[in-house]
Amino acid sequence: MTEHVLELSDISKSFPGVNVLNGVNFALRAGEIHALLGENGAGKSTLVNLIGGVFPPDAGEIRIMGRPVHLKGPHDSIRNGISIIHQELSLVPDLSVAENIFLGRFPDGWVNWRKLHRQAEEILERIGLSIHPGTPVRYLSTGKQQLVEIARAIAFHPRILIMDEPTSALTEYEVQTLFGIIRRLSSEGLAVIYITHHMDEVWELSHKVTVLRDGRVIFTKDIEECTPHDIAEAMLGHKLAGERKRRLMTGDTVLEVRNLSAKGRFRDVNIRIAGGEIVGIAGQLGAGKTELIRAIYGADPFDAGEIIVAGETVKFGSPRDSILRGMYMVPENRKSGGLVLDMNVGENMTLPYLDKISRLGFLSQKKQHEIVDSYIRKLNIKTTGADKKIRYLSGGNQQKVILSRWIGMNPRILLLDQPTRGIDIGSKEEIYEIMHQLAESGVGILFVATETHELLRVCDRIYVMRDGMIVREFHGEECTEKDLALAMLGEKGA
Repeated sequence: MTEHVLELSDISKSFPGVNVLNGVNFALRAGEIHALLGENGAGKSTLVNLIGGVFPPDAGEIRIMGRPVHLKGPHDSIRNGISIIHQELSLVPDLSVAENIFLGRFPDGWVNWRKLHRQAEEILERIGLSIHPGTPVRYLSTGKQQLVEIARAIAFHPRILIMDEPTSALTEYEVQTLFGIIRRLSSEGLAVIYITHHMDEVWELSHKVTVLRDGRVIFTKDIEECTPHDIAEAMLGHKLAGERKRRLMTGDTVLEVRNLSAKGRFRDVNIRIAGGEIVGIAGQLGAGKTELIRAIYGADPFDAGEIIVAGETVKFGSPRDSILRGMYMVPENRKSGGLVLDMNVGENMTLPYLDKISRLGFLSQKKQHEIVDSYIRKLNIKTTGADKKIRYLSGGNQQKVILSRWIGMNPRILLLDQPTRGIDIGSKEEIYEIMHQLAESGVGILFVATETHELLRVCDRIYVMRDGMIVREFHGEECTEKDLALAMLGEKGA
């Protein structure tokens, strides 16, 4: 049996007024890729910071290679063979690749640059990255910068590598390149703790998974012993609703797009959505999905074609016109396009209908709080109350605030552009359930996503976009993840 390179026993940690970790036990073997999952606030970051020596545990023991250690700071953690790659890149853009790799470890006095570059080349070769070590980091793509972060991490010769959301800004090709490197490092004996919000990555990469909830370990299992359903329920702490039966398009059409075109963005797009139907749009980055949905909403102009809402041809000059027709949108970037970050939860939630909760120009805070408290309960929004600044909520809870805003307007049509991007697996499941409930009430939903498993999980029908055009339509159960992927890429067999 491979020995444990890291063991945490009965680890607890509290901050003033908050008990963050409670008796956590965790073990990691050499060569193991171990997914660490949990909703935002579950304790993942605190656990990583303890392993990284940022602060000590209040109780419990950390052992590395079977030996108890007291990590007094990040440098102490590095000396014990632990490297951490955080979600936000920490490279210095104006320094070279080699300088970034060895940052903090330059010798005093004269630097032998030839030797430094040769050592950097050896490390880059180990991860299969072919770039000159003298290249300034700012000229590299985000994917290559992420690989330089890995090069810097393994330059410390770690036994343990912790990766926090490493794929959040990568293309699909870059993700697969990264996975190949992680598997290679794992085969060489490096132990990896992998934190992600993407369930498909867990199954593609991991040997084992641990789920945290409210600072406690809910379970640790080999990946073959659990399902995505098991993980989502463990993260949420309750049973998920059963699978929604797929609908055939039998109801009245609430939204139809005919031959819609916008030069350089999309062309000749035709789609239909019935009331109570969830229709997906699949496509790679740059396929034209976001451009299309923004044009339908009236946020961007189009050159030709028609938009028909409930049987009537409309011309939206702005999102306000769309809203007046009962069509609302959750944008791709919730922070810049959906929220007012300096406002609180209640203000963000009730923005569209302040007139309905005002009298003689004065806002009724009582009515506002009644509405907000109701949706906080219905949508399980995790916040200390209506007065909490929206910027301090997790991404999943921010997204639920935006959804609650439009639910309160009794929508006819919802346009959802990447509504689960950057949020944890548990919150994704809750948003899927909200979508299903809205569809059951007769709302027509257009759902844009890049992750094929999400579309298959949620949608009744799926349109595939490529190069700005709809190239395929799939109905109900006839579609597989392979079918979608081939259609998105334009490969034979699609």
